Amino acid sequence: MSFPIQTAATFPEAWPDALAALAPRRESLTLSVDDAMVLGGFTPEFCREMAYFKAAFFSDTLLDALSQHLAGFENGAMPRTGYCSWKGSTLLHQPCRTMHDLLGIITRPDPRVARALMVQLATDDAIHIHLRDWRDIAPWAEFRMFFDAGALLGISQYRHRAFFPELARNERDIRRAIGRFLPDLTDALHMDSVVVDIAMQPDDTHGLRAELIELNPFGAMTDPCLFDWKKHDFDGGLRLTTAHAARAAPPPETDDIWRI
Repeated sequence: MSFPIQTAATFPEAWPDALAALAPRRESLTLSVDDAMVLGGFTPEFCREMAYFKAAFFSDTLLDALSQHLAGFENGAMPRTGYCSWKGSTLLHQPCRTMHDLLGIITRPDPRVARALMVQLATDDAIHIHLRDWRDIAPWAEFRMFFDAGALLGISQYRHRAFFPELARNERDIRRAIGRFLPDLTDALHMDSVVVDIAMQPDDTHGLRAELIELNPFGAMTDPCLFDWKKHDFDGGLRLTTAHAARAAPPPETDDIWRI
């Protein structure tokens, strides 16, 4: 069984060029079946399910290609497969600058990566590793945008279980950054229903700018953050967590700031 079309369409390798241009630069490699098996083989679940117990390592071809691409990222890189990134590594919050760093992440057991590889290997789908230009993202600076039938349903603070005073201080710039970003995003999106993760980065001109991080399937398999899939309480608003409760943040008083 392959990934549903609406899931596979969220993978970075499926993004149109205009959408990729809204995200940090990335380099992508297609894995051979042998290298994909080696990658999965670092996770015990994969070995059991695939009856794979070979003492093998990545091909020189893949290692050379990874090394060459990694050298092009001055600030380091973050690796991921098309389906997901590695969640279990202690290096997650550090950039990969050397092959030692990179291999330290992608050779760690990760059941999510392994399960995705099993699906793609079973269906002969192409399997990719992406190296993305590293970004330092403040915990308060990530947001999740919900689109259905081409319409923006709402935006939520991503780390919604925490209160960040920076959100109140930066709300005006956040709204403006989203307002500048939204037309380019909607023009570039190749999916009518999708959940889009973005992050705020410093900008010398505007204070903040929005940047695409990743796409997620629209529906209950994706965390709704401060919204609720069952209640379908999307109201077109920007929701932020206060010190006391989750609520929809009131719009600013001035008329020259984008409002949702």
